[in-house]
Amino acid sequence: MFKVSTFSERLKKSIKNKNLTNRKTAELCDISESALCRYIKGERIPNADILYRMSAVLGVTSDYLIGK
Repeated sequence: MFKVSTFSERLKKSIKNKNLTNRKTAELCDISESALCRYIKGERIPNADILYRMSAVLGVTSDYLIGK
């Protein structure tokens, strides 16, 4: 089962580990900064396409981000 809290924690950690700002991460993922902030806060979950782009940008697997 997908846990939003796990996802948001791992997303924040991955962004920090890559030394990226939220703005730059959003730009590289081709999403708005406000959408990224909603994912970080756990208010929304990304669709598969956005999850794939995030994992590619952050150098982690999508399974890692969703807590598998």
